[in-house]
Order: sequence, then C-alpha cells, then structure tokens
Amino acid sequence: MKSKYVSINNKIQGGEPCIKGTRIPIYAIYNMNLGGDPVRFLARIYDLKVEQVKAAIRFYKTYMNNK
Repeated sequence: MKSKYVSINNKIQGGEPCIKGTRIPIYAIYNMNLGGDPVRFLARIYDLKVEQVKAAIRFYKTYMNNK
C-alpha cells in the first residue's frame, strides 16, 4: 500500500489514510469527487496539487472501497 502522496499514521486522523504532510483524509476527497466536485476544484480548495487529489482518489478506489 505504498503511495507517493498518501500516508497512514495511527497518530493522525485515527489511522485513516491522508494526503502526506496534511490531515486531509482521502475519504473526504473521494466522497466530494464522487458527489460531483471536479479534481481541479478539490485541489484548489485543499491547496493541493492535482496529482495529489488524483492519487487520493486512486488509492481509495484501490484499497479502501471494499472496507
């Protein structure tokens, strides 16, 4: 479960996967995108790179969707 942009730390957000260097859980990004918010909009409101948002969505779909 390695990712350049996603980290899991039990001391941050209860161990939920987050964007590295932030406390932004990837489920928040995934759910907002699922609800219709475009990737570029999410990058802008969270002050992230588009690649970080895409990686979070991809990580969630790959590893978390069946949780």
